Amino acid sequence: QNFSNGFSNISFVLPNDISTGITLTQLLFDARYMFGIQARKELYLTSRLSSDLTDNEIRNSVTKAYYQAESAQEAKSLLLDNQKIIDKLVSDTRAVFAQGLTEELDVNRLELVQANLQSQINQQNKLAEVALANLKFQMGLSLDEVIILKDKLDILKSAAVPEQSKFDPQNRVEYQLLNTAITLKGYDVAQKRSGYYPSIAGFLNYSGNVQTQAFSDMFKGSNWYPQGIVGLKINVPIFDSGLKYAQVQQTKLEQLKQRNDFENFKNAAKLQYQSAMSTYTAALADEVTAQKTLDLSQKIFNKNQVKFKNGVGSSFELQQSEQEFTTNQLKQIQSVMNLLNAKADLDKAMGVK
Repeated sequence: QNFSNGFSNISFVLPNDISTGITLTQLLFDARYMFGIQARKELYLTSRLSSDLTDNEIRNSVTKAYYQAESAQEAKSLLLDNQKIIDKLVSDTRAVFAQGLTEELDVNRLELVQANLQSQINQQNKLAEVALANLKFQMGLSLDEVIILKDKLDILKSAAVPEQSKFDPQNRVEYQLLNTAITLKGYDVAQKRSGYYPSIAGFLNYSGNVQTQAFSDMFKGSNWYPQGIVGLKINVPIFDSGLKYAQVQQTKLEQLKQRNDFENFKNAAKLQYQSAMSTYTAALADEVTAQKTLDLSQKIFNKNQVKFKNGVGSSFELQQSEQEFTTNQLKQIQSVMNLLNAKADLDKAMGVK
């Protein structure tokens, strides 16, 4: 285009212009990425150990809930058996009183025993319902589900012996979990420190360009001009105002805290084991004593029944012996449940799976 002043505009670009290309990049070296790969195995182990820890807690809760439910059911059955005995005694005594061979006071005392026993049964029925509902809840079942308790206390008691004789904190899942956390934090420190290192990446670029006067000429291969570039890209950190240094120091402090938590856990685990073993030993002795007391009170109750039926024993002695017998039955069941719970806590403290 010409102008009156003698100058003209000249274009160095043809009307039709297309450029296209592709770039491939491959990371060759980055210390942060390398440490991340190394930490992958420990992260997987942490996830598995956390799952095991949760399983152990659930198992312990369900176990104790089962002991409670079974104890309540057996106590209920014992009281019902005692009720049958007392009901017969009341019936027989009323018949004897009707013949004028005993006092009304004897009948009243046995009726009082009968009433008290019925009250205990009513209370025990409620406790059994609550214990069974708690077991269903701990197991994640609907409260409307029907479950049957098969393992009796006597069978469970026979197995209530420690499976390991020597305490080792390494058997605890928490020990492994904390130890893994320290290892992971070490990788974290190394990764933060690697921020000072350069990173290297390789790249490949291939592109093509075409410029034509006519649009129809753009798709002719002879008009395209390809070009390719292969190279390396290096990023070198120079200055970050001390940010990386602060991050490294913070991570080191966190790692030191985890080491302290690890040492504290080993001491706490040993204390927990000693406490659990002491409780288990005491529960074992209490169960033996409760069984002896129950055996004696049963003999006394049986003898008083015979004496009363033969007219040589008083209803007061029978009433007292029945109350003691019933009380000792419930105490014996409670002692077995305490022993089983102590065994569960001991297993947990020793890391028994």
